[in-house]
Amino acid sequence: MTTLVEPSGATAAELAGHAHGWQLRAVEYDDGVVSNRYECDGCDAVWFT
Repeated sequence: MTTLVEPSGATAAELAGHAHGWQLRAVEYDDGVVSNRYECDGCDAVWFT
């Protein structure tokens, strides 16, 4: 399951048209489940897979 957390409110308005540049920041292992954390280079958006 992929979850994308995007900024909202005033921050989202400032980022209109922003192309995210995702970089892998962390890989966590918990009870056999792998969770990857990606962060955008240009804003505070975070994407978990």
